[in-house]
Amino acid sequence: MSEDSPETRQPTVLERLDLALAGQVADRLVGDDTRGNDASPSRPESLAQGSRSTPSADDRHSWIAGMLGLRGLRVTRDEVAAMLRGDPCRFRAEHQEHKLVVGFARALAELETRSARGASPDGWWLVEQFRRTTEQVGRFRNNVLRRDEPWDSIPGVQYPHPDELSALVDAFHHGQQFGDKPAVFESLHPVRQGVRILWRFARMAPFPDLNLSFAVLAFGAWLRAHGYPLFVPKPDERSSIERIVRAPAPLRVVPIELRLLAAVTQAQDARQS
Repeated sequence: MSEDSPETRQPTVLERLDLALAGQVADRLVGDDTRGNDASPSRPESLAQGSRSTPSADDRHSWIAGMLGLRGLRVTRDEVAAMLRGDPCRFRAEHQEHKLVVGFARALAELETRSARGASPDGWWLVEQFRRTTEQVGRFRNNVLRRDEPWDSIPGVQYPHPDELSALVDAFHHGQQFGDKPAVFESLHPVRQGVRILWRFARMAPFPDLNLSFAVLAFGAWLRAHGYPLFVPKPDERSSIERIVRAPAPLRVVPIELRLLAAVTQAQDARQS
């Protein structure tokens, strides 16, 4: 028997991810059936709808801490939780970190609301999220689309001229494959499509700052719209994501795929324990 035959080939990471999500849907359907809810209007019409679950409070707080970490701002998950509760911590309401924590919490809520409808991110939605996230930080008022090189530019990356940004943002949507090559983009698994969305948005860098964070937000919005778990950046992950952006457009990033699979399996283990 050939090593490449279907009987011997091991499933890829993304196949395992999709199988785990399909199992999640099946478990929920069994639960509905045992409760006599066969006609429930909440029964999923697709894998994306059936596998979508709300991120835990810990994941939301870790996501916000990670988004600030992508800009080099050191805030812990516990500090994020304290700020959102209004508890005292080392960051007071007038601090930039506090304002951005509140802003990213609002953006995450918008992301979840949008993805629950299965709606993909687009350029102007991301512009609006940037404006709402940063509106309390003085240096960003009336300063949304950048007028010069980005403050958080990555060495070795050539950015579009500010005069090009409006047209690029306008074209950044699924109908135009987010500026990607249509044949390549449409051939990829949704997770790999999302990584290329991250890459393209980070290299467009339409904002004066926080471009890497909002590229990850775009990635997260794409994943959630397709029923995948939220990608939660680690506080020290800035350099590794910058390496992805600095390199040619990726066809796969295995560490990210493994992270998403681990998020699903860990959530399953927690539910069964």
